[in-house]
Amino acid sequence: MRLSLVLIKNLLCTALVLLISTHSNATPSAANYNHATTLVQDIKTIAHGDPEQAIVLWQSIVQQQHFSLSQWLQVSEAIGMGFANAQDIRALQWLGKLPTKNLHNTTHIARVKSAIRHGNWSDVAKWITAMPINLQQQQIWKYWHSRALIKLGSIHQARTILLQLANNNSYYGVLARHFLPYQDYMPPKSTKIPQQHILPILHIAKNNDLDPAWILAIAKKESTFNANAASAAGAIGLMQLLPSTAVMLAKNTNITLRNIQDLYNPNINLALGVKYLKQLLRQQQQHPILATAAYNAGPTRVKRWLPAKGTTMPADIWIEFIPYKETRHFVKTVITYSSNYQNILGSKISLKKYLEPIANIS
Repeated sequence: MRLSLVLIKNLLCTALVLLISTHSNATPSAANYNHATTLVQDIKTIAHGDPEQAIVLWQSIVQQQHFSLSQWLQVSEAIGMGFANAQDIRALQWLGKLPTKNLHNTTHIARVKSAIRHGNWSDVAKWITAMPINLQQQQIWKYWHSRALIKLGSIHQARTILLQLANNNSYYGVLARHFLPYQDYMPPKSTKIPQQHILPILHIAKNNDLDPAWILAIAKKESTFNANAASAAGAIGLMQLLPSTAVMLAKNTNITLRNIQDLYNPNINLALGVKYLKQLLRQQQQHPILATAAYNAGPTRVKRWLPAKGTTMPADIWIEFIPYKETRHFVKTVITYSSNYQNILGSKISLKKYLEPIANIS
């Protein structure tokens, strides 16, 4: 905030100098050019954190100084990016009017993501096709292009893209399979399960009415099935439990935890980890995506990330906009592993529960 106030003060001083020089008898072209360059840079800096203030300042000085087309576009892009960072729908207006030629890749991505965030599917399709080829070929944009085409009724074109993605064992490959009949693709089996963990996890999943593929996916992501794993943050064992969490869970269940070393016992660690997943499911509307995010980032943060009260959001969009990169990657990886483990275990591959809309019912 202090930086913004300093910049605003400098902007107003520079604008005053411009106003005086414009009405003087001197030839101010070189000075005006330098002032204009400084003003544009300061406006861009302010727009990053406060695009509304940047608009007000820009409107106050634009009458006093000639700006080049390039400078206008720089300011428009900065304001649009500021709104995009704030997930404000006004990003669509500011970024949408920019010419595609010479647009930065970050701006291409920001305006597509803004259109996704606000469900403007015609812009999603239009702006993805306007991306450079190297961006268009990335799985993330192929997937969102297909989602937009489905929404716009271009089913055949969307199906062509989905079939290309479905042969990959990636997150977007897994999501693509969700939109295709099972007989249309052959999901690859590349993920292996250590034999010593299969029966215990199948047993505990059945007793707790949980998808065993989900438990396997959490264990794989957390510890790669290493019962002796210990993280820098102090998490321990197969399900990477913090000792404080494990002690709390043990007190509320009939699971005996004599000391912290017991967390290296895979059966004890697994039992406590599954109890924690059950607890998170109860807290998170019985939604496995919210519970997965809470397992990584904590329930309090997930509550803050929910859509506006009384509204819903498609799960794949909610995941794409999880603010924490680590949690976003964690959730995507768990979904990918879950689908692959469903395939390995011979169960019907279904992401229906995972892709139920995210709601805020608080």
